[in-house]
Amino acid sequence: MGSDDYLTTAEAGALLGVSPPTVISWVKRGELPAHTTPGGHRRISRAELLAFAAQRGLRAPPTPAAAPRPRVTPVLIWDAERDYADTVAEYLSVRYSQSSVVAADLLEFAFHLGAQRPSAALVGWGLLEATQLSRLRSLGAGEALWVACLGVADPELATRARRVGYDRCAHRGLPMDALAEIIRP
Repeated sequence: MGSDDYLTTAEAGALLGVSPPTVISWVKRGELPAHTTPGGHRRISRAELLAFAAQRGLRAPPTPAAAPRPRVTPVLIWDAERDYADTVAEYLSVRYSQSSVVAADLLEFAFHLGAQRPSAALVGWGLLEATQLSRLRSLGAGEALWVACLGVADPELATRARRVGYDRCAHRGLPMDALAEIIRP
């Protein structure tokens, strides 16, 4: 099966006209089969979702095989605290149906930056040097919103982050809704 045959919980919910938390609840109860990606995100087979919908009498619109899928621009997240990055990604998915990619290192981050053309890049403060940031922005991902994730709210660090090329700053103590407002364009 190709990657187009698998859906995120947000995509599955949109297809069935329910919220992503409803889909997650079905998966957690074992009613809807899903697998977990290495980044901890759930993926659902389109065929299994349609079978599940038919069993429950849910109406899922037919999707022609040749129909182009809309381009989804994810938020790209790289932070030294992987649990924090995964939490942000899951929150954006559940609350805003926003897809996210969590990178484990600079190589994976650079790959997804070029391949995904994200709408925003949330990067843990100190993971990129100024020259690396400049080079990554020049690789064609310049239209992405670059957000430095600081460990704490520190105006001096925020000023330094903006000086080296970040568009905005956030810190780990922010409530998730406030962080989402900073990240989401």
